[in-house]
Amino acid sequence: PLPVVVLSSLTQTGSSMALWALELGAVEVLDKPSHDLALEGGDLALARLAAVVRGAAGARVRRRWSSGLKHKLSARKRDGGPAKRVLALGASTGGTQALPQVLAALPSDGAGCVIVQHMPADFTVSFAARLDELSPWRVREARHGELLHDGEALLAPGDRHLVLQRDPQGWRTLLRDTPPVNFVRPSVDVMMLSVARAAGSAAVAALLTGMGRDGASGLLAIRQAGGRTLCQDQESS
Repeated sequence: PLPVVVLSSLTQTGSSMALWALELGAVEVLDKPSHDLALEGGDLALARLAAVVRGAAGARVRRRWSSGLKHKLSARKRDGGPAKRVLALGASTGGTQALPQVLAALPSDGAGCVIVQHMPADFTVSFAARLDELSPWRVREARHGELLHDGEALLAPGDRHLVLQRDPQGWRTLLRDTPPVNFVRPSVDVMMLSVARAAGSAAVAALLTGMGRDGASGLLAIRQAGGRTLCQDQESS
């Protein structure tokens, strides 16, 4: 195992290749900017690339996880009503290997799940489909204004913030194009801060392997609102 960052020109047809690189153990895959980084707008891309390379330099890479249980897991999917509790998961570097393990081990009854994984827009659909294969949860990319159901895990689309809002029918997912937070969009903090406001003590949240501070403020807000919070330790990240 070797820490690898892939910087590539990604298209919708090529996104499966990038996802495969992550599953094989790449620390991160970044979309190659379509414009000259020296021009206006290049600073954000350069800052993101620099942060990823710094994170990769200290990454502890491992052999990839085997997914031999996928057929048994897919048979345990449930169609539930409006979610009774909210599970919020945030991940960055290494999340493409950690999230399948976490979701595969979690029972899908009694809660709906919202997920932010730092990932380019081109392959969140493919990643959601992959998580759906490997877990008892019904996983797909989140849509604007939909109700969160038990047994369902909704992944934030690449390049859009995911926000949870409470209404009389339950919790709904909203997608926002507001500026990046902590240099990223979607941001774990944006999602978790909204979960703290909307769900409070009915929320359980976990930060998985990653880099930087994105998610720290949101996790604290959920804890202060009465929810349960967990964070993956450095040794297993």
